[in-house]
Amino acid sequence: MQYIASGVFGKESFSGGTATVIAGLIFHYIIALSFTTLYFIVFPYIPFLGKQKLISGVLYGAFVWCVMNLVTVPLSNTSKSPLTWSGASLSMAILIVCIGLPISFLASKYYSSVE
Repeated sequence: MQYIASGVFGKESFSGGTATVIAGLIFHYIIALSFTTLYFIVFPYIPFLGKQKLISGVLYGAFVWCVMNLVTVPLSNTSKSPLTWSGASLSMAILIVCIGLPISFLASKYYSSVE
């Protein structure tokens, strides 16, 4: 969580104790909620998302990885580490399984019950 907080507070976040852990947790949930909200907003306007839940979940997880690793992290105060294929593949797979697929299936379920 302190690594996430370092995006705002820099290296000082690692010596910030509980306060920066809590800040990192809050930042983490704000980011996740933002990506979830974005998907739920665009879902009704892009028919592909409802028709291809599995594929759209995988693509959305990859999109989240791209935004976070190619835009957000480089613009933040976090320490930069080299991008490797193995690290990128693992972190993208985690985002696909933990973010993309659940959001895709939940949005599809939510909108099918609303209609």
